Amino acid sequence: RTLLKTLSNIACRDTEEAASNSTAEKYPLLQLKEQEKKQTRSMGSRISALLSRHQRRRSRVHNGPLAVEEDRKEDVEIQDTHKTEEAALSDFAEQAQLTDSQAEEECPLCLEYLSEAAAYYDTEYASDARRAVFRFKICKHLFHGQCLLALKAAKDNGCLRCPLCKTIHGVVTGNQPDGLMHIFRLDDIVAGFTTPGVIQISYCIQAGIQGPTHPNPGTHFTCRGFPRVGYFPDTTQCRQIVSMLMVAFERRLIFTVGTSMTSGRHNTVTWNEIHHKTSYTDNSSGHGYPDPDYFYNVCEELKSQGVTPEDIEARHQIDWDRDLPHLIATQ
Repeated sequence: RTLLKTLSNIACRDTEEAASNSTAEKYPLLQLKEQEKKQTRSMGSRISALLSRHQRRRSRVHNGPLAVEEDRKEDVEIQDTHKTEEAALSDFAEQAQLTDSQAEEECPLCLEYLSEAAAYYDTEYASDARRAVFRFKICKHLFHGQCLLALKAAKDNGCLRCPLCKTIHGVVTGNQPDGLMHIFRLDDIVAGFTTPGVIQISYCIQAGIQGPTHPNPGTHFTCRGFPRVGYFPDTTQCRQIVSMLMVAFERRLIFTVGTSMTSGRHNTVTWNEIHHKTSYTDNSSGHGYPDPDYFYNVCEELKSQGVTPEDIEARHQIDWDRDLPHLIATQ
């Protein structure tokens, strides 16, 4: 009750101060807005610190002599967390020294000034990474370290995607279960093309138990409709697309575990937003040929997953006269 009363008093006092100082004669509009933002930030910091002190005080009262040992363990855990946080950002961004003009810019995530603390800043337990401002290594956009750590925690898939320009920093990895990718060449003609040659990709995944990166770890998942296939005409462009699909398969991005959009089944292996043509003779279902926009669309889908032609390495380049059928396995 005391805590709630104190929080209420803080909020009321800041509201009264803002109201008493909001006259147009005393403050121009710009100054008034600046003062209101500072009051809001100040109130948030005081509330956060008060909650933290209240929790520790209750712990010491209830635990007595054990409180000292608990505090020591907590300090060790905090130090370990700080080291992990600093390492988590070092792969994608670097600490930045703000210029005078940059100090007046807002963090795109929390909308607080970069020179100020993030909106949910914890002054007592914050690591150096959380206190600092970071600059992405590729796109150079600036953010609070606290905000980037929150962004990474929301979707920890091995990378960080800039919220402003969508540039991917790091390598995107998915949760596709272990499986096989077979590549064949058929002596047939894709609808809409005149040159013989069809590239067939066959994916094989077996049912199993969900791991820590899946929606329900320890729960059984099913694999319906496997082996699944995709078809491409045997052209120079499509050979490059197949090489990018090989990269995506190694990074576990072709499939995921979740709810099927077609059957509604839960805990099953589904396509992961990289569309495949499952027929090369009929497009009545929208999953076949001819489809003049498909090659552009699938390249954009791969790009959105962080896979571009620049990611193709020597092992992804097939000798189409000697290396077929070609096999890729993930384990």
